[in-house]
Amino acid sequence: MFGRISWTLQLDPLPLYDCNKMLEAQGFKSSTYEKFKVLSVTNGIPWYIEQIQGQYTAEDNIRRQCFTAGGVLVEEFDKIFKDLFEEKDTLYKDIILALKDGPADYDSVSRHINYPKSGRLSNYLKDLVVAGFVKQDYTWSLKTGKPTTLNNFRISDNYIRFYLKYIAPKREHIDQKQLKDINLSSLPGWDTMMGLQFENLVANNRHELYKHLNI
Repeated sequence: MFGRISWTLQLDPLPLYDCNKMLEAQGFKSSTYEKFKVLSVTNGIPWYIEQIQGQYTAEDNIRRQCFTAGGVLVEEFDKIFKDLFEEKDTLYKDIILALKDGPADYDSVSRHINYPKSGRLSNYLKDLVVAGFVKQDYTWSLKTGKPTTLNNFRISDNYIRFYLKYIAPKREHIDQKQLKDINLSSLPGWDTMMGLQFENLVANNRHELYKHLNI
């Protein structure tokens, strides 16, 4: 599905090196920070990167795709959940919403969506992990060097978090063509959001970064 995932094979986002090559092949040869802003929304998904046009700045591209009526990334979220999760899509969306402001453990997710702790909830979370939208991060004991029973779930897909934080609450205004000139840095919590998106890019590319840093 447009370079995202298959139920028989999970297709991860492109590594940062390949994202850079793809952006430059499309004429987007701006600074590293500009490229980061693009990846903070596109998440390294080829189909999304293909929408980026080299003659525009990162913010102009984001406005065109995320805050303009008919933009690919305005419509994409609903298509993803309808195509992948069908009649259960509302519950999956609720789980994702519980994670949009940062990581949460299993109990917190259960409370947030008012859904009983059960094998069924665990399966829903597992589905989101398999689909590549959520990661389960484990806590390690410094004393034993082994994983503990404590773990958190976090949104690992930058587009999903960006959509829930900024696009979804403004869909009506977007559809009415009121936000095509929006100042992105004026959005609430913008710096915090960019921090979370940066953390995701680092976590999702950590193995390549380890090699680059000789760790």
